[in-house]
Order: sequence, then C-alpha cells, then structure tokens
Amino acid sequence: MKSKQENITIISIVIVRRFICFFGIAIIFVLNGYAQINELSIELEIVSISKGDYHPSPQELVKGDTFPKRIDFEFIVYNNSNKMLMIGSNTRCYYHFDGKDTNCEEIGRFLMINGMDTIPLYTDRYYLHPNPHSGVKAIWGIIESSKDSKTCPIFTPFLRRWTNVGNDNIKELYNYLKSSRFVYVPILADYQRALNKINNKSIIDCIIYPRNTLEVKKKEPFSVFVGYSEEKDHDYIYPSEDK
Repeated sequence: MKSKQENITIISIVIVRRFICFFGIAIIFVLNGYAQINELSIELEIVSISKGDYHPSPQELVKGDTFPKRIDFEFIVYNNSNKMLMIGSNTRCYYHFDGKDTNCEEIGRFLMINGMDTIPLYTDRYYLHPNPHSGVKAIWGIIESSKDSKTCPIFTPFLRRWTNVGNDNIKELYNYLKSSRFVYVPILADYQRALNKINNKSIIDCIIYPRNTLEVKKKEPFSVFVGYSEEKDHDYIYPSEDK
C-alpha cells in the first residue's frame, strides 16, 4: 500500500505533465497563428463611395445635398507561402438566406469595426478553389441598401447616418472609415466542407487557407474615390491629392 507522501508525489507528477502538455499545445497554436500572419496578408486597396440625391423635403431637391448610397471595398489577399491559396467570402448567405439552400456557405466574413459597430460587408460567392497560378486574389465587399437584409437591416441605417445637408457627410464618412478596423474572419467548418469536396486528396497538404482572424492593413495614405459609377471612375479623390 502506497504511503500518503507517495500518492501526493504521483499526483504532482501527473499535474506537471498535463501542464507541460497543455503549454506545449498552446505554444504550437500560437506559432501556427503567427506563421499564418506571415504567410497570408490582406490589404484594403480601394474604397469608393457612390453618391445619390438626398431630398430634405418632398417638395424640392436642394442642390449639393447628397448622401452615400453605396460603398465598395477592394481587398487584396497576398499569399506569401509556396502553397496554393484558397480563400473566399459569401455573406449573401447571411443577408439573403431563405432557409431553403442547405448548401449555402459563407466561407468567411470581412468585418468593418468602429466603436460599437461591427458590420459584415456584403460579398457574393467567389470561386472557392485552390489556385496554383496566382498568389494574389481580389475580393470586393459592399455596403448598399439593396443588398441589405429585409428582416434585420444593417446597411440602410448605417447609410442614413450620413444624410447631412451639404458636403460634410463625405468628410465625416471618410474619418469614420479611416478610424475603422477591418478584419477577415474565416468560418472553418465551411472551409472543411470545401476541402472535403476536393477529389484529389493528395493536394490538400499543398493548400493554404485562413485558419485565424486576419487583420486587414489599410493602404497609406488612406483616401477614398467619391462619385464612383458605372459611367465613370470617380468625380474626385478625398482628401485631395493636392493637399
């Protein structure tokens, strides 16, 4: 029969071993996270604001009164590894999910974060397949009322904030965007489903995809294109390039 002291010693050894094991796993997890940050990076390359007419009263339109009706964000994903890049985003499933499409996968979300605001940008389905020919991928995110959820609108209330009389709304919106954080949050279950659909399982080890939240770096100096439309690139750049 073991003595009380021997039992205490055995328990202590077990606790120490478990702590070492847990600490080792934590270190591996952290190192993998840092490795991903070095291997994958995302930059916010372009922000463009489309303007619409704002009617302060039903009777007339005051000249110069405009409001932003759509904001486009171009994100550039850089693959710095020697593996094939697989990344995507499809928040159409989030905003327009009808409960019928059981195969609707979001893949990941681009979030704009500022104070109490956390806004998932609208993204359409992108071809989610590892690309061996390019280490760079562009993904567009959108804020527009027509893309909004009918049951729980997010974009419409946000855009209505900037319906101020005059042109100061662009300055205020610019300052808001400049002070915002942008992150990409992968949905790992959706990535795993995409991997399961690959017929050639031998290439899975040659694929890199986001496993952790990635911070988006804004292009400096930060500026926005104002007045973008299908007919023209933009009216002007804010702040002015001359400043």
